[in-house]
Amino acid sequence: MDERKQAWSEEGWLGSWVRTFPALAKVDNVLFSHAGLPLKFLEGEHTLDDVNDGIAMAISPGNANERGKALMQESSFSQRALLGDSGPLWTRFYSKRGNPSMCSVLREVLERTGAHRMVVGHTIQYSSKDGFKVRPDCGGRLLLADTAVSRAYRGVPSYIEHDGEGGAVAVYPSLGTKEPLNLEL
Repeated sequence: MDERKQAWSEEGWLGSWVRTFPALAKVDNVLFSHAGLPLKFLEGEHTLDDVNDGIAMAISPGNANERGKALMQESSFSQRALLGDSGPLWTRFYSKRGNPSMCSVLREVLERTGAHRMVVGHTIQYSSKDGFKVRPDCGGRLLLADTAVSRAYRGVPSYIEHDGEGGAVAVYPSLGTKEPLNLEL
C-alpha cells in the first residue's frame, strides 16, 4: 500500500484522526459542512446528529454506535446515499450557479438545524474577475468557502471570521485583505 493510501486508511495516522471528527458541525448559529447538507437527510425526525452518526457508520462500520447502525437500515441513510455524489461529503448542489430552488432548500435546511448560515467547502470558487474568493449566496445565508488553499491548485489561503451576530469577514492573509460577508435578514 502506498504511503498516502496507508495514511488515509482507517488504521492510518491521518485516516484514524479524521474519523474522530463529525462530518457536519453547528457552532452557534453557523452550520459547517464539507459539501453541503442535502435536505433529504433531515426528512422525518432526522437531526444533524443522525447524519453524523450515519456518516460515521458509513466510513467506519466497525466503530459505529447503535444509532448509526439503526440509521444504516434506512435507504436514505445507506452507505451509498451518505457517501455518494448526492451526500453531504460530495454534493455540488449548493455550488451550482443559477439553481432556482437552491435558496429555498437552504432555508429549509437552516430552519431544521436551527442555523442562520451554512459554510461549505469542496467546490473551488474562482472567477476571472475576482480570482479565488469566498462567494456568498442566498443573501449571505450560504458561504461557498473553498478558495483552493492547496498549493496544488495555486489558490488563495483564506478563512472566515464570524462575529456571532450574523456578520462575517473573509480573510485572505496572503493578500492582506478582509472582505465583509454580512447576512441579510
